[in-house]
Amino acid sequence: MYVPKSTALLALLGSSELGLNNFEQAVGGSSSVSILPPLPTPDHMGSLSKHDQFAILSPQGGQDENEYHIQADSIEESSMRPYDVLTAASIARTLLYRESLLNLATIDVDTSTPAAFMEYYADCPWVSATDENDDNDDDDDDDDDDDNDDRNRNWGDGSPFLLALNMSTSYRNIAHGSKASISIRTGDHPITDHHVNPSYPGSIVHSPAGSPRVKLDGVFVDVEGHKKKARVTKCFLGRHKDAVWWIPGSPVHGSKFVQFKVEKVYFIGGFGDRAYIGDIPLDIYQSAPVLKCLDPALL
Repeated sequence: MYVPKSTALLALLGSSELGLNNFEQAVGGSSSVSILPPLPTPDHMGSLSKHDQFAILSPQGGQDENEYHIQADSIEESSMRPYDVLTAASIARTLLYRESLLNLATIDVDTSTPAAFMEYYADCPWVSATDENDDNDDDDDDDDDDDNDDRNRNWGDGSPFLLALNMSTSYRNIAHGSKASISIRTGDHPITDHHVNPSYPGSIVHSPAGSPRVKLDGVFVDVEGHKKKARVTKCFLGRHKDAVWWIPGSPVHGSKFVQFKVEKVYFIGGFGDRAYIGDIPLDIYQSAPVLKCLDPALL
């Protein structure tokens, strides 16, 4: 994609240390500057790798899968113009599911200034968000039953689980009444997680600015019930094996599992010429289907 030397671009560069003269020398006096890599066109769609193709997983079982396919050529067409809020909601839910690190922002209890720190999280959609009485359930079924079937049947409401440490600055702030928000961007996972897919409709994989990110406002609630705690523990350790030292009951730190109940969603899908930017209504976010990569090696 070629971007002309617009007034805005020149003004931006003119305010930098490069200066306009150096900028002219750097681009060789050409009338255009290659800012972004070219997008694939229908003539060479075959160059797309597997993880550039998507299907939408329905949150309800038994529906026609073909209804949810997004073909590669439709990705190309939609990538040249902003997609709608329904697609944005699916991308936001997919981002939450694929990644596992977030920034938790609170107000520092001592200084009254914003404080933001990285936290581990896990999206565990097959753990029921409304089953408050699971300890009263005498059915002793295996946790393994939750893994495959439930993931295809119920994608939850997009409220992630975190491990709250008593000594953590963020959770001390929350205990003193601070409001909280979390933000997640493409690439928010440990460097050892090689299976995380960075591709989304309308995104530019090698550009962090051209990739999705989301800010979620909400409140924390404690995870209650023996069975739910066990399911959350299994899910959380599946994404963060090193967290075994800090889970509830560990002698190292006092801790508990909490769920961040989302109340408001603000989404930036990438660049505005091809991606949605703005609020996503909560009901649309909570009920959105999740994009699943067609490559089984990736999330």
